[in-house]
Amino acid sequence: MKSLSNFQFFPIINDRVFEEFVCDIFNNVDKTNSYELFGRKGQNQHGMDIYSFEKATVIQCKHKLITRLDQKVREELLSDFSNELDRFKSYNEEMGGHFKKFIIASTYKNDAHLATQCNRLSIQHNIVLEYWSWERLTRYIQGDIFDKYYEFFRNSIEVYYRNTTSSNPLIPIDKQQPLVKQVYDFLSTRFKDITILHSRMFLNENVFERKLNDYSRRSVFKYTSYNEDFYKLFADLEFKNNKLVDNFSQDRSQFEMMDFITRTLSENGIKTILGNKYGQVKKITNIVKKPDDYFDDFEKFKFIDAFKALPLYSEGSSLNEILRQGYFYYKMGDLLTAKKIFQNASIKAQAEDRKITYLITQHNLLHLGTFIEWGYYKLPEKNEIIKELKNISLDEIEVDAIDIKIKETIARSSFFTSAKESIQSYSDKVDEFYYGHLRGVRSSSNFEDELHYEYSTLHSFISKNYIVYDDYSDYKQIINNLFKSMLASYSIRNGRNKIENLNDFYLYHFIEYGDKKEFEKYLKRYNLYEIEYQKYENQDYHFIKLFSNFANNSTAELSVILEGIEEYFASNFKERFNKIFRNFVFFSGILKLETVDVSAVTENIFKVLENKTLLERFNSWSVYDFFIRKNMQISNCKLVRFVFYTVENEGFYDSNKLIALFDELHYNKISLELTDIQFRSLVEHLDPEKYDNSNGSHLIITFYALLAPDHKQYLKEILLEKLDKKFDAELCSMMLVYDLIDCDDKGYFDFLVASIDITTEIVEPGGLGTDEDSDAKRYAVLDGIFNVIFKYNLSLSDSRFVKFVGISNYYDWLLDIDSFDYSKFNPYWIDGYGSKYYYSYMKKHEQVLKREVQKHIIKNHDERLKKIFYTIFCYEEF
Repeated sequence: MKSLSNFQFFPIINDRVFEEFVCDIFNNVDKTNSYELFGRKGQNQHGMDIYSFEKATVIQCKHKLITRLDQKVREELLSDFSNELDRFKSYNEEMGGHFKKFIIASTYKNDAHLATQCNRLSIQHNIVLEYWSWERLTRYIQGDIFDKYYEFFRNSIEVYYRNTTSSNPLIPIDKQQPLVKQVYDFLSTRFKDITILHSRMFLNENVFERKLNDYSRRSVFKYTSYNEDFYKLFADLEFKNNKLVDNFSQDRSQFEMMDFITRTLSENGIKTILGNKYGQVKKITNIVKKPDDYFDDFEKFKFIDAFKALPLYSEGSSLNEILRQGYFYYKMGDLLTAKKIFQNASIKAQAEDRKITYLITQHNLLHLGTFIEWGYYKLPEKNEIIKELKNISLDEIEVDAIDIKIKETIARSSFFTSAKESIQSYSDKVDEFYYGHLRGVRSSSNFEDELHYEYSTLHSFISKNYIVYDDYSDYKQIINNLFKSMLASYSIRNGRNKIENLNDFYLYHFIEYGDKKEFEKYLKRYNLYEIEYQKYENQDYHFIKLFSNFANNSTAELSVILEGIEEYFASNFKERFNKIFRNFVFFSGILKLETVDVSAVTENIFKVLENKTLLERFNSWSVYDFFIRKNMQISNCKLVRFVFYTVENEGFYDSNKLIALFDELHYNKISLELTDIQFRSLVEHLDPEKYDNSNGSHLIITFYALLAPDHKQYLKEILLEKLDKKFDAELCSMMLVYDLIDCDDKGYFDFLVASIDITTEIVEPGGLGTDEDSDAKRYAVLDGIFNVIFKYNLSLSDSRFVKFVGISNYYDWLLDIDSFDYSKFNPYWIDGYGSKYYYSYMKKHEQVLKREVQKHIIKNHDERLKKIFYTIFCYEEF
C-alpha cells in the first residue's frame, strides 16, 4: 500500500468514536497503553475526555463540524481553551497537581490564532497546553489505527465506485426484460432485507439505464431521470387516497410490480418523479395504512392501550414482527425486555440468513448495553450483561457485497452523523439569514425543504428499520437545531418560501423528542410570542387529538400499571410522561389556536393535573405560562378553577407566576366572576400573612383588581383595617398604585416615604442589562414608591424625596433624568421596573433618552434594547 502520508483523511463525524480515535493515537505516539477514556457522556468530566496517569497528561476532545465558517469554529475553540482549562485546573488541584500537560484535540485544522492562545495560556497558568489539529493527529494514522478506523475504505472502494453498466453489476438485471420488470427486480433485490435505505444511497446505481447519456439522481423528496422510458412508467399512473389505482386491465402482474415500485419509492421519501423535459413532473403517493396496534397506540400517546396490548414473544412470529416488538419495548423504556427480544431476533436472523437484520439486532444490543450501563443501578447481573453486550463487534459481521454500503452506514452510524452535520449546517445558514435580515439584508434563499428532507429521511431510516438510536443526546440536538431553524425562518417570513407556520409533522416530533427549556430559549432569542399553526384535520397525528389521547390516560389505571412494573422501567416512563406533558403545554401556549381548541387543551391540562402520582412539580411553570398566554381564550369558570388549583395544591403554588397571571388578566380587562363562597375562600388563601414571602401584598392587591365592585369593597375594608392596625410599606404602595387609597388619604403616602429605611432592605441584583451594573443598587420598596410618584405625577423636587439622593446612580438618574451625567448611564435602566407609570415617565423625557439609548443601539446592534425602545417610545398604549 502507498504511504498514508499521501492521503488526506476525512475527519471522524461521531464524537464518541473521535474520542476513541484520539485515545488510540496518543497510546501510539507515546508507546503506551495508559491513555484511557475518562467517565462517560452526561457525567462531570472536569474538562477531561482522556487521561494518562502515567504520562501526567489530560486530553480534551473538541469535535467540530468543519462545514461551518472558520471564524465561528475558531471563536468556539478559543472560548473552549479557557473554559476547559479552568475546569481541569480545579480538578487537578484536588489531585495534588499531578497532571502537567493539557491537550486539546480537534477535528479543526491548524491555526495560528489557536497556537498563539495556547502559548499565552501556558505561560499564564504555568502548565503545558497544546493544540492538536486534525492534520497533526492524522500524521500518526498507521497500522492498527488505520485498520480500526479506515479499513472500510480499502475493503469497499470497489463496491462504492463500481461501474454499474459493467458486465458484472452488483445486482444483475436482465436488460432484455421490459423496463418495469428491470426496476422491480432491482428494487426487490435491493430491499429484500431492509425497509428504508439511507437517502444518499437510494437508486444511485441505476442499473436499468439504457443509454450512455442517461442521467439520474435523488434530491429533496424527488427522483430525476433523463431516461424517458423510466419516466413513462409513472406518467399515466393514478393515485387515490394515497393508493395506486388498478388501471392495468387484465395484467395483474403489471399492477403488482408498479404497486411495489411506487410503494417502495414513497416509503423511502420520494414523492415526485421528474423527467428530462420541462413539465415532466409526476406526484406519487402509495402508502399502505395498516390497522392500529400496540405500537401505534404508544406513538399516539395512548399509553394505557399500549400497556394493555403488550405483545408476548412467540417463536412463530415473523422476524420483522419480533424486531418491531424489541423496538417497541426499547421506546417504552423497558430495556431489559428489549434486550431479550433483540437477542431472539438475532438468533432468528442468523437462521434465516438475514444478514442486514442480524447487523441491526447486533447494533441495537451494542447500544442497549450503553443505556443499561447508565441506568439499572440495582440490577445484580448488570456487569455480566454489560460485558456481553460491549463485546459485540459490528465490523466482524459479514454481509453480501451489495449490502456493504448499508453495513458501513449502520456500523459507523453515518446514517445519523451525516444527517446531524447537514441539519447543523442548514441551521447555521438560516440563522445567518435571520441576523442578516435584522441588518436589512434581503435574501430569497431558503433551506426549509432541505431541513425537512434531512430530518424526515433520518427518522424514517431509524424508526422503520427499528434501529436503536433516538434516545441519544445528539438526537435531541438535532431536534433543537430543527426548532431553532424553523423559528429563525418564521421570524423573517417576508422573504420567498419562508416558514409561515408549525404543522403537525414537526409538532409531533418536537413533543416526542424535544426539550421545553431549549425551545423557550430559542423563542426568546427570536423575539416570538405566538406562532401560526397549520392543522391537518384528517390526520391521526394532529396536535389537539394527540394531546387528548395523552390526557385521557386514566390516572388510576396508570398508577396500578406502574406499581406492577420494574423500577427502572417505571422511572423511565415517568420521566417520559412529564417531558411530553411539558412539551404539550408549551406548544399549546405558543400556537395560535382557535378558541374551541384552547378550550379542549385547557380541559386536557386539568385531566393531567389530577395525576398526582406521576406529575412532577416543575411542570407547574409550564401550566402557569399557558394560562398567562391564553387567558383571553379561556372561559371564566376555567380560570377560576385554575386559580383554586394553584392555591389548594402547595407543591404547585407559585406567587410570582400567580401575580403574573392576575396582572395579565387585569391588562386584558378580564374580571374573575366569583360566588361569595369562592371569593371568601380565595381571600383566606391569598392572605398576605399566610405566606412567608415578600409577594403577599402584591398578590392580594392584583387579585383585588379582578373583582366585582361589591367584592372589591369588602376586600378594601379588610386591607385598610390591616394597614391602620400595622403599617406595611409594601401594602401601602400597592394600594396606592391600584387605587384602593388616594395619595392624599390620611397621610398614607407621607407615612410610606417616612417609613423607608434602606439599611434594612434586601438589595435587588444590579444587573439590568447585559453586563453587571455594580453601581445601580435596587430596593423593592423604593421602586414601588417611585411607581406611586410617577402615577400621581408628584414633583421630584419635593423635599420629601431628598432622602433618595445618592443611594445609587440608578435613583439619581430617576430623580433628574435631564441633568444626569450620562457617562454613568446604563440604557437598560429605561426598563428597570417595567410598569406603565415608569414608561409614561420615560416618555416625558424622550428627547434626551432617545438620544442616549440610540447611541447604544447603533454601537452594539442590541436587538433586545431595540424592542424595549419601541415599546416605550413608539407604542402608544401601555
